[in-house]
Amino acid sequence: MLKLEAGIFLRVFRCQDKQLMHGHLHLCCSDLPASCAATGRMGCTSNEYMCTFCNATIGSLADPTGFDLNYLRPTSDSRLLRYSFMWSETENLDQREFLTRRSGKRWSPLDQLPGWMPSRDNPVDFMHSSLLGIVKHVSCEILLRGGMFIRKANQSNPLEKFESFIQNAILWPASVGRLPKNVRTMAYLAQALSGGRVKADEWRNLAAILFIALYASWQEDGMIPNEEAPLPSHQNLTVAKSMIAQAKLVQKRRQKFLASLNIARNQDGNNPSPPSPRRNYARHYNNVLKVWTQSGSISDYMRAHACLVQAFQDWAAMGCHLVPYCHIALHMLEGLRCNGPVYATWCFGPERHNRILANVNHNGHGAGELESTMARAWLKMQLLQELVRLLRT
Repeated sequence: MLKLEAGIFLRVFRCQDKQLMHGHLHLCCSDLPASCAATGRMGCTSNEYMCTFCNATIGSLADPTGFDLNYLRPTSDSRLLRYSFMWSETENLDQREFLTRRSGKRWSPLDQLPGWMPSRDNPVDFMHSSLLGIVKHVSCEILLRGGMFIRKANQSNPLEKFESFIQNAILWPASVGRLPKNVRTMAYLAQALSGGRVKADEWRNLAAILFIALYASWQEDGMIPNEEAPLPSHQNLTVAKSMIAQAKLVQKRRQKFLASLNIARNQDGNNPSPPSPRRNYARHYNNVLKVWTQSGSISDYMRAHACLVQAFQDWAAMGCHLVPYCHIALHMLEGLRCNGPVYATWCFGPERHNRILANVNHNGHGAGELESTMARAWLKMQLLQELVRLLRT
């Protein structure tokens, strides 16, 4: 990249002589783990440096203030670059560890590029954060494993209502794209958490109808009841164990967050405990409506951002388990103002191309240089597509 910044001579179509060409890395769009690895940041599950864009900690996910950007301090790119070069200039391992804990930043080769900023040039990817992150987590963890589909006494099963609505009331258009493999049953969401591969297109299509399906599952006399879902019985041990594990994790995170604020005890001298997980139908449904707010213009994005903040703050107040993507998605508005709509930076295209390259046959030589093999396979595929297009004409 440094050579491209300075300029290199390349062959250009319809030019006899090589031409001087320059290149510049404008953005680094990827999922959260790859983003942290590329920019030299600590992992997204680290206690003190969970967020790339502000000083939010992993414990702040259990408190509503962790989703108030006015309460949090933005990350300074100049400070990160300063610590990055300090890290690269020293060879003492203890000193490097101290610098990493102090700033949450290690050395990254990208820091050498002119004009590169670790946070500004690393926007939030919509596909990974919203679809594979928030939609999946809300559907699987908060709703399904949070006990929101447990059957009430002497009433029909909400899960059966959901399945019946999907099977009988939804007529998918031909242009909808990839349909969820098992969207006709809510059980596929649990399978997704245990290793099942559900694509981002499938989560997007599920998100388009989820709030309608939830209304069909929970409504009583045309209204969403403002009451708690029943506790799981002995027949729902999986849900009960999941709810207990979530409550323990939220309690642990909240204690860390309060300890960072020097709030160790309440007025009675006892350790503060987080609110018990709430399973109120109306509050969950209102939060789902806020998360799935549609947006088009910048004013719509600002309205959707405000709804997103309210939804996650309410879920945090309800004691629900939230993941780092729930907080990091709040910084998407900053990237939209700088880089345009979400489809300008999302990773649908690169992920599809990665899948094509992953299917290239290299005869098991995984340890060698595969660039030329993949390049030949890519060119072969493009030439075959061009041949098919010419034969059709």
